[in-house]
Amino acid sequence: MLLKNIRYSTITTVSRLVSGFFLIFILARLLTLSAFGILTYSIVFANLLVLIIEYGYELKLSKDTAKNLNEIGILTWRAVKVKLLLLIFVIIILFILGVFSYPDPTTYKIIFILCISSVFNSFAKHFLIPYRSIDRFDVEAKYVFINNILLFWVVALIAYFSRNITAIALGFLCVKIIYSTFTVRRFIADFGLKFDTINLFYELKQTFPYAVHIAVGAMYLNIDTIILKEFVTNSEIGLYQAGMRAMAAATIGLSILNSVLIPKLSSLVDGRKDQLIKLSTKFNLFALILGVSTAVIVNIFSNELIYLVYGEKFSTLSDYVIYFSIIIFFRYFSVVYGALLTISNKQKIRTYGVLFTLLFIIVGDLLVIPIYELHGALFTLIAAHIILAAIYFWFAFKEYKTSFLNLNYVK
Repeated sequence: MLLKNIRYSTITTVSRLVSGFFLIFILARLLTLSAFGILTYSIVFANLLVLIIEYGYELKLSKDTAKNLNEIGILTWRAVKVKLLLLIFVIIILFILGVFSYPDPTTYKIIFILCISSVFNSFAKHFLIPYRSIDRFDVEAKYVFINNILLFWVVALIAYFSRNITAIALGFLCVKIIYSTFTVRRFIADFGLKFDTINLFYELKQTFPYAVHIAVGAMYLNIDTIILKEFVTNSEIGLYQAGMRAMAAATIGLSILNSVLIPKLSSLVDGRKDQLIKLSTKFNLFALILGVSTAVIVNIFSNELIYLVYGEKFSTLSDYVIYFSIIIFFRYFSVVYGALLTISNKQKIRTYGVLFTLLFIIVGDLLVIPIYELHGALFTLIAAHIILAAIYFWFAFKEYKTSFLNLNYVK
């Protein structure tokens, strides 16, 4: 059953790569640099705004339904009530932005469409979460796969024939409406409509820690784009987002490492400390080699990779590759130390560390972006990753009294 679930989870992850990375690369080649900047900025803005209704339920509902299999219907619909309440705040924010045409009429229109699209996507994902609790990963895999493949082809074809970002945004919206319609229908067929009374204040209070955890993680690599918008052109936003998307693709190995690391190390944390240290050191050295190799390859072949993936209009991205490669290295450097904190019941340290560095990014960006623009955003992001890596390293060292860099363990 475990291997079967892993296989279905892999299908889900790979299909998300298709719509998450490959689609963006295609849009970068088909759109002008300025249009690509508006579209990617709007996607980031919409994804951050929809965190209000996400409210950490991807974690909390998964946990609650796994513990209360007989109450899946009640728990899921109870969460829907909360999300619908929070949707009011999203609508109010969109209304205020519309009144002031922020950041400009064209961008606002795209943000509005993509926000509605993200809302439908949020509810679609919501009704798939409980299937994990009953070991029906195949259900989630099927619907996510269809959604992502449909999204890829619909949006890619619209972009190819229209080169119009409004039409592209509407393509996103149409696919997400279809996606949510089918997932809601499937959930009702399996679990029915089950409503009960709810204490909204209590529910919001109970879920708040999960909401903070998810929000901090989502904002960490996105808030700089929102701040940059106030000081640079749409074309520069497009250039920066192209680098960020490429960096995300280059660090996709982190999710694979984490999916293997945490379960394996968790099985050794009680009573087998020597084995834990030995295995963690091997993983750590492998992560460091992978991080250095990726960073070096990205730098050596930067011009070729930029031309291959994005096209000639993104050629100036090569000026920033060195900074993105430094961030790539520190993300690989931190992965094992972060996992060790999680399995050692030190997750609060991870959360506080990310929260602190997020605040550092916000303050740093507001100070340096007006002066150094894209370079300023990257300098701040590098400094934040160094600080976070140092926090992870220090507390992992305190817990296990080793740096996990001892080459003797790989013999």
